[in-house]
Amino acid sequence: MDIRYQVDLMNLVVQLQQEKQIAVIMVLHDMNQAFRVSHRIWLIKAGQLVKQGSPETLLDSALLSQTFDFPVRVVDVADYGRYVIQMPSGQETDNLRKLI
Repeated sequence: MDIRYQVDLMNLVVQLQQEKQIAVIMVLHDMNQAFRVSHRIWLIKAGQLVKQGSPETLLDSALLSQTFDFPVRVVDVADYGRYVIQMPSGQETDNLRKLI
C-alpha cells in the first residue's frame, strides 16, 4: 500500500477507535506504524509471546533485534520521534560496500 494510504488507513482506525470507544486488534509487520498508533504491543517470535507493553517500553534496540533476529536501532528523528531502522548485517554489508 502506498505511504499516503497507509497513513490514511491508520488515521481512520484511530478515529474509529476513539469515536466508537472500541478495542482494535491489528497485526502489523511495519514496526514504526505499530509503535505510532498502538496503546499496547505484543512482540511475538515463532508463535510465542516475547514481551508485551506500551510502545515506549518496547522501543529498545536490543529487544527488537533479538525478537526479530535482525539488527535494528531505535533512533530519534526530528519532528517525528523515535523510529526503528534496519541495520545492514553480514552479507548485506558486504554487498553494500561493493555498490559504493
